[in-house]
Amino acid sequence: MDLLTHQGDGRVNFWSKPFVKRHDDLLFALLPITGSHILYLVDEWLKAGGVSLDARGPLFERYLRQQVIEDMRQRGFFCHDHSGIITLSNGKFEEIDLLLEFRHCLLLAEIKCIGYPLEARDKYNAHKRVAQAANQVNRKANFISANQPALIASLPSKPLVKVVLTNYPLLSGLVVAGVPVTDAPFLHHYIADGSSRQGLTSIDAQGNRDYSKSKLIRYYEDELTFCQNLRHYLAHPVFVESTRQYCSWRVANTVADLFVEFASVDFSVANT
Repeated sequence: MDLLTHQGDGRVNFWSKPFVKRHDDLLFALLPITGSHILYLVDEWLKAGGVSLDARGPLFERYLRQQVIEDMRQRGFFCHDHSGIITLSNGKFEEIDLLLEFRHCLLLAEIKCIGYPLEARDKYNAHKRVAQAANQVNRKANFISANQPALIASLPSKPLVKVVLTNYPLLSGLVVAGVPVTDAPFLHHYIADGSSRQGLTSIDAQGNRDYSKSKLIRYYEDELTFCQNLRHYLAHPVFVESTRQYCSWRVANTVADLFVEFASVDFSVANT
């Protein structure tokens, strides 16, 4: 219970610690218990157990790189891995998370394994990390472009597609400093499936699917259109774009963490 109980100091986060000890009683917020978010809790419990979440980064990079290469192999499309440290004869270098050569383009990606952005400050930190990653992508793209003659023997000159890849889809569809942000599962879907359906799909009792009220969206036809359309779909994931018609956006001032502030005031009164 200690792991799930706020100890009375610091900021109250009911989503990671739903219980609050007050005298001999344990008070709790109902929603974080009945509607807990396991992806968020896994990160919080790992940190509470002394596990550094930074260790996930290299593992996620390796997994993602292997998955994309295998997806391209299964699709029958050309793919060559140039990821790693690129060093010039003068000693200058850049370390690149993901640099894959396709038939008609190069994919340059910065990979970020972020914590699940549940609260406002988590979302702020996630935005900050992808913004830093976008700047890194642009720097590395400039490095490749500026030194293309020296790299031509090992890295062919092809159109460069830039992207920031994350493990969660909550930031997918953003474009930061001209660099699209999307999630690894969507890149897998783009390569492995190559299409999606928009609209209503029904299934009868026998398991037969009726697609008559849905529209097939095919992302590409061959390796040429695969590369030509890649940047567009990374910047405009279909599953994000299909919801935009139902959403409206406005900017407004609000008080963040209202209930957290109220709880903090309550504690100060109780302790006097």
